[in-house]
Parts: sequence; structure tokens; C-alpha cells
Amino acid sequence: MKTNRTAVKQYLVSIIDLDGYDMTATTDAEKVRAAMTICRREVGHIRNTQEMIEHWFSGLCSVVSLPYLYTDIIQTARQFTKFTEAEEEKLFQNWFHYMAAQFAQLASKYNA
Repeated sequence: MKTNRTAVKQYLVSIIDLDGYDMTATTDAEKVRAAMTICRREVGHIRNTQEMIEHWFSGLCSVVSLPYLYTDIIQTARQFTKFTEAEEEKLFQNWFHYMAAQFAQLASKYNA
């Protein structure tokens, strides 16, 4: 299963929503930095960045509104990759882990 990681990262940035937080961000870098600031406030007790983000995402954080229902995850994933019916369950099981890995790369890129 080959994934368009650039599209995944663009998607992640596009769903960052800072409403309700006293922060503004216009560029991708500002959005990712703001999201990571909130992530650290909420789950900063986890030191590994990817694990921290995965924990945050799987707890249904309000800043990055990732799908969490099976059908929504599968539908969203189809935007980025092709997969068989047999691969759906694995994709579902790894959803937050994979998205956290991509977001951690963004955080690293933007020194967040």
C-alpha cells in the first residue's frame, strides 16, 4: 500500500482548528506549532513526540479533527492510498499511529 505522504501532511494541516484557543495562525508552520503547543499542554507527560501525538489524536483532540469511525477512516484514507478490502482492518488499526507519524514529521520540519 503506497501512500501519498505529502497529501496526508497537507490534509493534517488543513484540519487544524484553533477555534476556542487564544491563538492565531495563518501559515502551515504557525498552525503546526500552535497545535503542538496545545498537544504538549494536554499530553506533555509523554516524552516521545510521536507517541504523544498518537495519544492526543486517539483521545479525539479538538484541534486536529481526525475521523475516528471505521467508515470515515476508510473513506478518508482512500484520498491518499489504494488498498484492498483485506487491508482495511490493518489500515483502521494503524490509523492514529500513521497519522501521528506524519504529524511528528511536520512538527520536526517546522521546529514545533
